[in-house]
Amino acid sequence: MYFRYPHVSVILLFIVATLRAQTLRDEANRADILIGAAVNAHYFSEAAYTSTLAREFGMVEPEDAMKGESLRPDEKTFNFAKADRIVEFAQTHSMKVRGHNLVWGTHNPEWLMQTNRTPQQLSALLHDHISHSRFLRQVAQEFHCCLKSAGRTADSHNRTGRG
Repeated sequence: MYFRYPHVSVILLFIVATLRAQTLRDEANRADILIGAAVNAHYFSEAAYTSTLAREFGMVEPEDAMKGESLRPDEKTFNFAKADRIVEFAQTHSMKVRGHNLVWGTHNPEWLMQTNRTPQQLSALLHDHISHSRFLRQVAQEFHCCLKSAGRTADSHNRTGRG
């Protein structure tokens, strides 16, 4: 295509591109879908990281902050600090939070992995941990305000991460 005034075509292209420039989050909202990213609270001190998350995504999923090793450092203690930072960030930026696995083959607390228990004892402990324990209730109570969904519990016997 030939333009008598080529600089006008460049200006028109720039104007059209500027008008169409949208964030991934805007486009996802327009399509009525959620687009999210795995996040690590450790990087919240980096402005480029947080501004990109807030601008481009409508949902976050903690990388490890909601896994057993982070939430339950010993059999009787719960630590929600990292998960709280992620939830607070999401709330501040009107984002949803997708909860993570309660049990995962490679992210179990050391106290659980360093004990010598029979398969039956481990099964009972994990059943209690997931189904009947205060752990699940505390996670639900702590983050009920903003959890969009939660990942399934991984098969603790499946070490490949597939299940």
